[in-house]
Amino acid sequence: PKAVKAAKAAKKKALRVITLKGAVNAAALKRAGLDLAKPCGLALHPAPQSGGAPVERVALAQGDLRVLAPVDGPEALAAVLGSLESLRLFDSKPLQRVLLEAGLEPLDGVLDLVVGGWLLNSTREPRDLGEAASALGLIVDLPAPQADLFSVGDDDLMKVAAAAEAVGAVLEPKLKAEKMLPLYRDLEGPLIPVLAGMERDGIKVDLGILTE
Repeated sequence: PKAVKAAKAAKKKALRVITLKGAVNAAALKRAGLDLAKPCGLALHPAPQSGGAPVERVALAQGDLRVLAPVDGPEALAAVLGSLESLRLFDSKPLQRVLLEAGLEPLDGVLDLVVGGWLLNSTREPRDLGEAASALGLIVDLPAPQADLFSVGDDDLMKVAAAAEAVGAVLEPKLKAEKMLPLYRDLEGPLIPVLAGMERDGIKVDLGILTE
């Protein structure tokens, strides 16, 4: 147990954690050390939901770098995330819906770990990030379940972002090996914001045809 604790402490010490303040843009993310063209794991708090509390904090993970950024409203959120070419996120549809409800463009370049996992195994959609990792043979360090979801600390948020990055790093090559990556990029991925918009606006139904 002591050796395990020491190893965890050394790993945590090796991480570079940058906490940004104020308005965050692409230049600020680059100064923090992020490569905007490389994949980042993403975690958001509070979790985006239609009509819910606005997202206030973003955690990004890339290698041994962790970046924490405040966001003040959907426009600021879009400015931060839109600066990054490739994001890994578990269940991106609520985020896309929040952006659409604010009249903003949906994000491109998001690898949705739910949809990607489903493409690899259509008989079982992962219910959470831990399950998505387990399906790929990964063990990730995730926060313990909490009764109060509004008390998520920065350390826990960074764990989720790091886990999303790790899952995405294994998932994408597997999708490529199974020749599923074009299907995700050309159809399933772009369909996510479309479905989010349909959930928001509803769809028109021709009752006449339905009653025929």
